[in-house]
Amino acid sequence: MRILHFVQSISDIHGSFFYLKKQHALLNQYGIEQYYLSYEKNQVDYKNELESISDYIYLLDNHTISDLLHKTIKPDIIHFDDVYSSYIINKSNKHQYFYELCKDMITVRTVHDYSSLVCPKFLTQGEKTYCDKPINKACLSKKCIHIDDYEMYKAYLNSLKRYDGLFYFSNNIYSIMRDMTIDETKLFKLPPLISRPHTYSYVSDKVILFAGRLVPQKGIAYLLKAMARMNLRDWKLIIAGTCDKSYFRKLMSLANTLEIQHNVRFVGHLPQQELFQYLSKVRVMAFPSIGHETYGFSGAEAIAYGVPVIAFDIEGIDEWLIEGITGMKVPIKDIDAYAQAMESLLTDDMIYKQYRENCIQWSGQLQLEEQTKILYSHYVNIYNKSKKN
Repeated sequence: MRILHFVQSISDIHGSFFYLKKQHALLNQYGIEQYYLSYEKNQVDYKNELESISDYIYLLDNHTISDLLHKTIKPDIIHFDDVYSSYIINKSNKHQYFYELCKDMITVRTVHDYSSLVCPKFLTQGEKTYCDKPINKACLSKKCIHIDDYEMYKAYLNSLKRYDGLFYFSNNIYSIMRDMTIDETKLFKLPPLISRPHTYSYVSDKVILFAGRLVPQKGIAYLLKAMARMNLRDWKLIIAGTCDKSYFRKLMSLANTLEIQHNVRFVGHLPQQELFQYLSKVRVMAFPSIGHETYGFSGAEAIAYGVPVIAFDIEGIDEWLIEGITGMKVPIKDIDAYAQAMESLLTDDMIYKQYRENCIQWSGQLQLEEQTKILYSHYVNIYNKSKKN
């Protein structure tokens, strides 16, 4: 079986592609060939990280795309891993030719973010309040979306019913798609493809890690303010991720204003193996997203390493954050509550030890071989069912 993934870009800074890289290696054992067609050029060039799949990557070019589909690759399944809302926001139609060519092929889409199901502006509004319900005519009366964008997005949402399979990571995303009256037999829950480490470390140092894209909706500003509210002073916060220079300057300025600049260290993008090394050395994972997540892989990876997580109470994270067991949830944007939760895990060894043991117990369910079988069966089921029809 050959699968062609249509992706936004080829870069590990996007969690969707990070997942696909893991999927590529795991499905090889089942004889599945996977290829990647990128809508845009790499935002960041991590050649060493892409080396294992570099021969399978193509850049969207409307002059050669037909040959790619019908002669070069001849895929059995087209898997859309792109973010449709970006086309609406950026007024782009470069994707349309490829979409048209795929109409009569077996197609699958993964819902990687909330903007794929609710408002196309969900991931572009910074720290504003998000709409987390499917778009409707009330959005027009509020004048928060132009009529042309509204019609384009509604057409996209209606097109979801025509896919042969829709992949999702969390039950709340399943509920939204079910409420949209999408055929439930077309909905497939994806395994996280997370494995547990061979050993676990007990960390006494007061070190916290944040890992993810540095954008406003990830809540880093709220995290910095919460850290400054703690009575504790001998802590270290490691922030791993990339962002544009202007936002980085804002975060640095905020850290200086809060007088915690010496406690905070920005380390930029971390390749997978380096990230895992950090997870074995930190005591707590900070997950301060203020916008709903479709899963939240950095939090799940942390718990798999025995590292408890502190998060705002958002949708999507219940797949791995069990309140009072593997971590703590506090009301969204409640800085004082976040600071209190963080300080308790950093200073109370008995509480921390119990959370750590709970995380390790949770990670026992992560059997990578079984997860791979589930993923493989999804593709096989979709392919066989589509061929019969």
